[in-house]
Amino acid sequence: MQPRPAVTEVVRVVARQHTRIRGLLHEVALSGGTDRTAAAGWLSHYLLLHVAAEQIGLRRAPVGTAERVDAAARMGPLAGLALTLDLDDAVVHHRVATLEAAVLSHARAQERSVLPRMLSSWPLADLHRAVAALEAADTVFDHGPAEPAVTCPGTLDPWHTAVGAIQRVLETPPP
Repeated sequence: MQPRPAVTEVVRVVARQHTRIRGLLHEVALSGGTDRTAAAGWLSHYLLLHVAAEQIGLRRAPVGTAERVDAAARMGPLAGLALTLDLDDAVVHHRVATLEAAVLSHARAQERSVLPRMLSSWPLADLHRAVAALEAADTVFDHGPAEPAVTCPGTLDPWHTAVGAIQRVLETPPP
């Protein structure tokens, strides 16, 4: 049985974001000095937006105050790896390779089995909400600040900022 078109659309948007994350990883690996620091900042920024959008869009219940428990756990291992990425020349390529392997593993599982199975019984309105949340992450990133904020390991402020930015895009009426 083929997945419904709306399920395929959710998976397509997630796959596009995973590809973008891998591109940002390559930018970190191929740059040096201040360019590498800037590229790592953009990578961390986008990963947080992606994870936040997944949490918002792929949750059946709306995010409320009860959902604020343990925000660090919700960020997941990918965001944790990106936030603590060591940019030292001696280890950066190994760290980027480790993060890329984690992204590939995450992407394969989500795109091939987890999302299609999880979303197969969702109502159309929930699938459209998921796509909107995921696309909001791209909107925030594409229209983001001229320089990404450098995040500090263990700080939840970037998480709350990402969630808030996505929610503002979702609440803004279309032009």
